[in-house]
Amino acid sequence: MSIKGRRWDAGGDHLPLYLYKYRHLETNDPSQHARDALLNRARDLLVHGQVWVASTDSLNDLHDMRFNVEQSSDPNVIDRWLTDNAHLLRHMPPARRIAMREVLRRRKLRPNDIAEFRASMEKAMGVFCASQDPRNEPMWAHYAADHKGFCVQFDTSREELFLLAEKAVYTSTFPTITLPHADRRDSLRGHLSKSTAWSYEREWRVVIPQNNFGIRLRSDAIAGVILGAKASERTRDAIHTFNLERKKAGYRPFNLYQARQHRDRFGMCISKVKAVV
Repeated sequence: MSIKGRRWDAGGDHLPLYLYKYRHLETNDPSQHARDALLNRARDLLVHGQVWVASTDSLNDLHDMRFNVEQSSDPNVIDRWLTDNAHLLRHMPPARRIAMREVLRRRKLRPNDIAEFRASMEKAMGVFCASQDPRNEPMWAHYAADHKGFCVQFDTSREELFLLAEKAVYTSTFPTITLPHADRRDSLRGHLSKSTAWSYEREWRVVIPQNNFGIRLRSDAIAGVILGAKASERTRDAIHTFNLERKKAGYRPFNLYQARQHRDRFGMCISKVKAVV
């Protein structure tokens, strides 16, 4: 049995059945504390199903979650946005509320308004990222310590969080969002767009207005773990231990796979191996 994956250009915007997160247990810090920190983070993910919602400033793409802003001139969009966000004015007397709505309808965004909005969004938004490609050699090199790590397979049909997942948009044009937003997709454009230089990642992401916290997935959302082609014995032993801990906690063990390079052509193959639990 092997993992076949799905081409990036196949399936349109339909969520794949599986998404993948590349991880490793390697560190240049010789201290036991550093090694234990990596093990504990891996245990949180593989045993307890906890994924991390990262902040914008922790991402390795300097332009990630950044965007330009323009103001909508469509009166229907403005009216709909003002109606949907009427709760923002609920503390005002009715007459003042009507007057303020007219001010908001006529006002043009100033440069400092735009700068404040962008800074606020960058500070508030959080993201969980995963790839749809488990055979991505640059991903194995960059995020799994040069194939020494592992790759976690998520079953997207087993966890509601993935209902929020959106496909990244790789573009050579810096994203621009419109205020007020015409719809949710427009508001997400700035958070889904990435430079074409990152297109090899084949990323899906969950974007929410909160960051730096963990979300615990359903236990069976962790479907499998793929060992890197150069995974160390330490990493193999840790993955085996985590599977035993899952079983002890009453969770279904995850499937175990091994990644290898093809010997007669470019590319990788992934095959299932027997996990002793």
